[in-house]
Amino acid sequence: MYMHSLAQFRNPSRLRMARSAVMLYFFANGVMTATFPARIPEIQARLALSPAQLGFALLGAPVGALMAMNMVGPASRRFGSRAITISAALCMCLALPLLAIVPGLPWLTLAMLLLGAGNGGMEVTMNLQGVTVEHEYGKPILSYFHACFSLGSLAGAFFGGIMAAVKISPLSHFLIVCLLASVAVIYSARFLLSPVQAGSSREKRRAWPPQFSLLLSVLGLMAFCVLLSEGAMFDWSALYLSGVAHSGAAVGATGFALFTLFMALGRGFGDYITTRLDAALVVRLASLLAASGLALALTITRVPAVLVGLSLVGIGLSILFPLLVSAAGRSSQQDKGSSIALLSTCGYLGVFVGPP
Repeated sequence: MYMHSLAQFRNPSRLRMARSAVMLYFFANGVMTATFPARIPEIQARLALSPAQLGFALLGAPVGALMAMNMVGPASRRFGSRAITISAALCMCLALPLLAIVPGLPWLTLAMLLLGAGNGGMEVTMNLQGVTVEHEYGKPILSYFHACFSLGSLAGAFFGGIMAAVKISPLSHFLIVCLLASVAVIYSARFLLSPVQAGSSREKRRAWPPQFSLLLSVLGLMAFCVLLSEGAMFDWSALYLSGVAHSGAAVGATGFALFTLFMALGRGFGDYITTRLDAALVVRLASLLAASGLALALTITRVPAVLVGLSLVGIGLSILFPLLVSAAGRSSQQDKGSSIALLSTCGYLGVFVGPP
C-alpha cells in the first residue's frame, strides 16, 4: 500500500523536517481558523450589522473555500503543492487583520472570501503534502497531522477567548496571530516537499479511467457524510445539550469541548490503530462507533448520556476523513492534487449544506 520511490526524499533527516513542517502548517491552519469567531460580536457591533448582514458576510468564507479548492488542484500540478501551500497560508495571515479594519459590509465579505480561499487552498495542499510524507514514511501518519489541526483549533479558540476577555482589540489580537503564523509559515516553508509528478501532460489528461472516477465518487460521498456529521456536531451539539437535554449554556459548551477533545485524541492515536488493523475495517468500526454515540445521545436525553454520546461521536469521526484523504491520494499516481481537491470539495459541501 505504501511504497518508497522518489530518491530526493530518502534522506531521513530531510523527511523528519518535512513531517515537522507539515505538522506546523496544520496547527497554524487550526489556530487561524478558530481564533476569529470569538471576536465576531465586536466586529458586528463596530460595523452596526444586522444578523442577516453578518450572515451574508460570513458566507464569504465557505464560498471562497469552495472556489479555491477547485483551483488549487490544477495549480499544484503546474506550480507544485509547496508553492501553493505557502501562498494559501500567507493569504490567511493577510486576511485576519483585514477583518478588524474593514469599513463596511462589502469589504468584510471580501475579507471573509479571502480568508476562506486561503483556508480552502491549505485544506487541499496541506493534505497533499501530508500524503506525500506518509507515502515516503511507508506507514500511516496522516491522522496525526489532522490531530495537529484539532490542537491548533483548541489553541486558537482558547487564545481568542482570552483576548476578548481581557479587552484586547480585535486588530491587536489578529496582528499577534498573523505575525506568529507568518513567521512559522515562512520559516518552515523550506522543509516542505516538492513532489515529482510522474508522466507527461498527455498521460495525465488520459489518466481518468471509469473505475478511477467511480472510486473518487464513492470516496467523495463518504467525505460528504463524514464532514456533514462533523459540521452538525460543531453547530448543534451545544444547542442540543442546552435545549433538549436542558443542561444550561455552560454544560452545553462543555459538550462541544468534549467532542473536540476526543476528536483530537482519536486522531492522535489513529495512525497507531491503522498500522495494526486494515484501513477498511477501521473505517467500518469508527463509523459504527460514531453512529452508536449519536444514537445514545438521541435516545437517552439525560446530560451524562449525551456527554458520553458526543465523546463517542468525536472518537468515531476523528479518523475517518484522514483515511479518506490518504485513499484519495493513493488513487492516482499522476494527479494526487486534483484527487484530494475533489475529495475536499465534496467534504466541504457537507460542512456547508448539512448543518443548515
